[in-house]
Amino acid sequence: MDSATASSLLDALRSSDYRGLYDRFSSFLLPFGDFISLDCHRPSAGKSIGAASKMRGAPKKKKPESDSQLLRALAKQFLPFLCHALKLLPALLRKIPKSPSDGGVGGGREEDEQRATELLGVYGLTVDCLSCIGPCLAGKPYSVHLQRGRLVCSLEAWGRYARAEKEAISLLESLRSVLVAAAPKRKSQRGKVADPISLLPDPKLVGTDDPEIATMSIEVIISLVGCAFKSKTRDGAAYERILALVDQVQPWLQFLDPEAIKKYHLLLVNALYRSSLFLAGEAMSFDGYLAKGFYLRTLRECLKSSSMDRFPMIARKICTSIDSDWEGRAPLLLDMLKATLESAVCGCKVGVVKAVNQILEFVSYCADIFCATNVNVCRSALKVLYEEGDAFLQVSPAFASILILYASGFYIKSSNIQARQYADIFQSSNDGSSIMLLLDNGEIVQKLTDSLGNLARYFGISSYRNEVILNNEEKDSRDWSTIVLESTKHGACKHLHGSVSLISYLDALEFLCKLLYEYVNIAAKHLVSERKTVLRLANVNHVLDALHQFCDFILAALKCTKTSESYRERLHDSRGTLLQVAASVFKFSLLTSGNYQKSLCSINCIISSEWIGPQELKFLIAVFSNIGASLYDIGHLEEATIALQLCCRTMWAHVKLLCHIGKLNGTDIDDNSEDGIRDVIKNAFTRTATIVDILHKCSAKNIQEVVVRSLYEFSAAEDRFQNMTSSLDLVKMWVKIVCKGFEDVDSVDVTPVLYSLLISYYPMWSKKTVGKILEQELMAYGMMEARYPNICQKMQLKVVDILINEVYTTKDYYVQRSRIFVRKGKVIRGCGVEGLSRCIECLSEAISLLNDISGDPSQGNASVLHELALIYCLLAQCAQEANQDGKIILDNVQYALKLWLSIDIQSCSADSHLERASENAIPILCAVVDLLSLKGCLKFQNDICKLMVMLCKWENIPLEKCIAMLWSGRRLNHSLCSSPISENFILDISKYPGVNADSFDYWINCIKGHPPSLCMFLQKLSFTNSVFPEVSGYTFERSFGSQITVDEVKKVASSLIVDVPLPTQSAFIAGYLYYDLSERLFSSGRISEALSCAREAFWLRKKLLRRKFIYSVEQQSAKSIGSGKATQSGHDHMCLKAMGSVITEVWPDIIKSGNSGDFILTPWSILGCYLESILQVGMIHESLGNGTEAENLFQRGKRISSLQGLPILETAFTSLLGQLYRRKQLWDLAETELNNAKTLLEKNDMIISCKHCKLAFEVTIDMQIGDLFRNLSDKGLKIESTKSLSDALVLYRSALEKLNHAESCSYCTEDANHGDVNADKVRFLAKKVRSPLCIICASLNHISGIPHAGEMPSEVDKLPPLNAAGKKSLLNMEVKKRYKNPSKFIAKEQNLNAELEPRRTRSTNQSANNATEVDGKYDRSDNSEFCPDTDSLGKVEKKLDETSLSDFGCSKQCICNKVTCWRCLVINVMETGSMKNIIHLKWECHHRHVVLVLLLKIARCLGAHDGKPAEHEVHDALLQYISVFFSTKPFSQSCHGIPDCRLLELIVNENSGDIFSIERAALLYNMSWLLLKDFLTEHPR
Repeated sequence: MDSATASSLLDALRSSDYRGLYDRFSSFLLPFGDFISLDCHRPSAGKSIGAASKMRGAPKKKKPESDSQLLRALAKQFLPFLCHALKLLPALLRKIPKSPSDGGVGGGREEDEQRATELLGVYGLTVDCLSCIGPCLAGKPYSVHLQRGRLVCSLEAWGRYARAEKEAISLLESLRSVLVAAAPKRKSQRGKVADPISLLPDPKLVGTDDPEIATMSIEVIISLVGCAFKSKTRDGAAYERILALVDQVQPWLQFLDPEAIKKYHLLLVNALYRSSLFLAGEAMSFDGYLAKGFYLRTLRECLKSSSMDRFPMIARKICTSIDSDWEGRAPLLLDMLKATLESAVCGCKVGVVKAVNQILEFVSYCADIFCATNVNVCRSALKVLYEEGDAFLQVSPAFASILILYASGFYIKSSNIQARQYADIFQSSNDGSSIMLLLDNGEIVQKLTDSLGNLARYFGISSYRNEVILNNEEKDSRDWSTIVLESTKHGACKHLHGSVSLISYLDALEFLCKLLYEYVNIAAKHLVSERKTVLRLANVNHVLDALHQFCDFILAALKCTKTSESYRERLHDSRGTLLQVAASVFKFSLLTSGNYQKSLCSINCIISSEWIGPQELKFLIAVFSNIGASLYDIGHLEEATIALQLCCRTMWAHVKLLCHIGKLNGTDIDDNSEDGIRDVIKNAFTRTATIVDILHKCSAKNIQEVVVRSLYEFSAAEDRFQNMTSSLDLVKMWVKIVCKGFEDVDSVDVTPVLYSLLISYYPMWSKKTVGKILEQELMAYGMMEARYPNICQKMQLKVVDILINEVYTTKDYYVQRSRIFVRKGKVIRGCGVEGLSRCIECLSEAISLLNDISGDPSQGNASVLHELALIYCLLAQCAQEANQDGKIILDNVQYALKLWLSIDIQSCSADSHLERASENAIPILCAVVDLLSLKGCLKFQNDICKLMVMLCKWENIPLEKCIAMLWSGRRLNHSLCSSPISENFILDISKYPGVNADSFDYWINCIKGHPPSLCMFLQKLSFTNSVFPEVSGYTFERSFGSQITVDEVKKVASSLIVDVPLPTQSAFIAGYLYYDLSERLFSSGRISEALSCAREAFWLRKKLLRRKFIYSVEQQSAKSIGSGKATQSGHDHMCLKAMGSVITEVWPDIIKSGNSGDFILTPWSILGCYLESILQVGMIHESLGNGTEAENLFQRGKRISSLQGLPILETAFTSLLGQLYRRKQLWDLAETELNNAKTLLEKNDMIISCKHCKLAFEVTIDMQIGDLFRNLSDKGLKIESTKSLSDALVLYRSALEKLNHAESCSYCTEDANHGDVNADKVRFLAKKVRSPLCIICASLNHISGIPHAGEMPSEVDKLPPLNAAGKKSLLNMEVKKRYKNPSKFIAKEQNLNAELEPRRTRSTNQSANNATEVDGKYDRSDNSEFCPDTDSLGKVEKKLDETSLSDFGCSKQCICNKVTCWRCLVINVMETGSMKNIIHLKWECHHRHVVLVLLLKIARCLGAHDGKPAEHEVHDALLQYISVFFSTKPFSQSCHGIPDCRLLELIVNENSGDIFSIERAALLYNMSWLLLKDFLTEHPR
């Protein structure tokens, strides 16, 4: 051998250069080629690799002697080299990084893999060479086998599983041959040893005790196991061979030292475990016996190894890996369980193995699995456990007892399953014996009892006076969990014996108790459903004893402080079972009339323990509450009381614990937990209230104690939070009980109050807490007042006196004291109107207290001012009820508004007191608005509405909802006002960002959430129906009054009043729908229908009035005054006063009682509606000639208005009575009433602040007085103050002048005041509105040939044109024959227009220019909304586009100066959708109606004179009437320059678009009357 070559090969072997390494080695070892094959391990060879190749050692044919000599020579030459190489190769292979697939953590580079392949090839070649020269070597005959064993390990480690398996088998076979051959045995024995099934012979038979063989064998076997599961082979023979080898290697392990045994046994267990997992996952691919044997062998080896602590994990992992669908899974687990239990016995048969607790942990795992299967499996497990338990009684009583506990659990489970399958769990019987169906086996029960006793004695646990004592705890200062875990040896036994641990005992006992309390729950449920009580039975005692033992054990264990971490975790897991078991035992004890004291003691121990958590207490609260309710339902009142009182104690502990947790180490409760604790406290109060109610029904004696203790515990927690008043539910229940018990008591002196009970229980209560509780008691009595009025009113006053005299006595409590005075005033007023003066005194006292501290910042200045403002509003209401002067009422409201407006809301965002106080402000403000509206005062309405919007925003109520609330309550105007909504309110709301309150669509969006209110809105803002039929074919973009028909309104209104009883809100809105509909029908001339709707509204409002007011009338018999003087009904006594409970509904409560954005209806609103309906029905009766009905209604309305101090309504009723008496020719009464009306109007000038309504009343009264003068003149009668007809004419003209002046003032000032639409601008709407050209507008603007809107040209040809009449008097005008040629008529008409066109002067040009300037600033190309005529008149047809300005009556003026009729104006207003335009147009319509009536009266006065001058004046008045009737221009500018004949033609022709249809009829009637009068004068008979 060349030493240099050998050294270079070894150096190459050490280096990283592996390429060609095998070839170099094979070349160097070429001499061995005569004996072995040098290519069988070549990496690139495509041949099968293996250690037992037939090519190996195929020597040439030589003599044996020569072979022996050659081998010796080769051994002498190559042995050092081979030994050196074999020493290096294993270490080199271990250094190469392995790929993850091979179990390594390296990167798996290809070159590393190739290098390993080269080295493994060289490794195999060198081992073969060594084997070749082995016979020539001295030493052990199996020394070469040791080297080949290392090769097997390397092959398995590098994933050459097939090659490693073949090498290993060949190795073991060769080793067996060598060992058998070397054994000093006879041939017969050698034959036994050479059994082909046994790859590894018994060391005793071969006479060998070499540890190297043992080490090599165990390593090869471990490699074989690894090859099996790593290659995922499904060859059963491989696993059978592994099992055989594991058995065969056991005798060899005794030759190893303990550390080596521990090491290799652990590796073997790990390999077997991984193989078992593979077999479990592929269980269906293998024979069941093979798999079972493999699993069992794995478990046995695990129990014998140092990894026995991992036994439960390994066993569970194997079990869970088995496919659950495999039918052999359950039997396999049973076999595993049985085999595991059998292995628990030590070989000495006097003790259990050290791993006994690991075995029991596996038993616990199997028990859980078996419980989830069918009854057969449970029975099989039951049998196994009972058999093994009996077998272990002498070996280990504790171990046997635990097995019996598991067996008892399986017995209960199997019996339970069987009973459920037959639907026969509990059969009804009188003695209740069948309820123990599950435990009817006396032997089983006795075994269970004995086992529980054995375990209690074994662990030193006893129960004495319901206190668990651990006897061993005093004897041993170590951890309690390790008291009985010491392992011992017995006699000559070499193995350590194990002892059952507390955890094993806990597992078994918990398993049993889970099944027992499930059974107990089913039994209890049956008893509750059957409403039975079962007698105390022996079997029941056994069940309860087992459950009690579990509770005692857990409670004792949890008290111990010296326990390991793992044991504490295990106990923590059992706490849930403890709670369920304790609750079940308690319930079952109560149901079976047993001794519940022990279970009650356990529960009290649980509740008071330090380890209990909030969620656990929450669970117990729910359980005890349900137990108490169930017992109450079945009539077990005494037992129900016990359970409910226990629930209360649990709630006390729960709340106290939460507060303790939230404030550990002196820190405050954080925001995250605060809401949760609030909810807990609130639920605790609510649940306690329910419990107290049940306790009262059960006649419990300690209700007061429960209430007071609950208030003490919960209020102490509640005081940690601000603005929390959850105790009201409990206090309310207490008040309810008091009211029931003392309802018939005359004096409340003996009636208990919470104050005395609280002080007697705990004298050191804080005044703040006591005051809060007493205020809630006060409120609770107020809530119960409807059911128990007598005692509640007396008790409220009693509590109020206590608060004022005992609690809130210092200046620090002035705010609370003032609030109590307000409450006292509320109670006194609620008792009746007799206490109104005392109520006012209480409010005054509250104001005085708040005034003393209003400047003190420490008292929360904003909240004090807010409270003070509220009290002023209440004082205003009381002043109204007391019929005090109107100025006092207005002053109080003014003070309140001043206070509110002085509060900076933005700086008070964090003031919780202000937020709480603001919650009650909106109802009071609604009452104030309604009261002022009833009086006709709009002076403060705008500020109040803005304040209400601000408060709604403060409470996060959307602005839209606030607007809807104001509209639904009709609080945006005042009584009898023609404007449905205040324009100022629209202007103020529009200032909010993103709010377009002037848009009609915006209001629709606000109100659409309540369809009846939306219907009311659309109808109220609509115009007369006669406008719309003319606009045929024209579609409006907006939903407006034209789409709300009479039938639709009736349908909505009738749908609101179908419910019984009739809801207040529905009746209120339905009343307004009928009221507005009646007004709409009356204006259209449909009087009978209007009366029907008015009566319906009156009936609904009268119904509401009866709910809110005490109303009675004592009517004397009517007395007649003959000779045409008077017929008058006397109403000596009329009583109308608001009910105390109603008037105080809007008073502030101590806590919030509802949503401020909800519908609010006050008595003043109902009273106003009622009076308006009286007025409406009376007016319709008067128009129909039913004077008596009208008089009665007007008298009633006047009397009520006078009693309530409502000037605007009193004025209206008085003036209408004067008008009625005038028509009935009761002249003195008429004059008196009219003068009274005028006096009332002047007297209340400061109160009636609406200038429109004030003007309307002034004009109406003047007109009615003028009518009186005219009627007296016509009759030729005289009374003391009667004046001439000319005086009547003066009054008419004066009234007309007032209207004209008001119109001109509106034209001049409204734009300056509001920067928006005034009276004139409404007439010039959006230029972009394109409506069809109207025939009326065409006639008014001298345009001919324009068809009627909506008519076809063929229809236009049929229109009969009228002849012009020149300047002849209208009264004497004769209609001539019509022109047959229309063109001639048009030509003549145009000529006549030219003659009649006014002469242009400097002054007229200047005025026209001024008008153009005024309108010009709204005439912008990009944003013009007030010039419709440009489009409607100038751009309708191409013909009109070519018409010069002179065709419109002027040459250079803006066509915006042209005349627009009312119908077109209404349509254009509707198209623009401007709320201000709509509202102003509504007022304009009312204004023009009064103007027309005045003009007609002037004409009649003038017509009463004889002579031509009067005739001309009548003529001018009628022309003025017609001009105002058609033109929308101001009265002073109406239709100047329009020919008389054109006006006459328009008034005579019937137009479906008239707004003033009744006024047209009145004009035609009076014209006919005047013509007839003139005709009779000229042609007398």
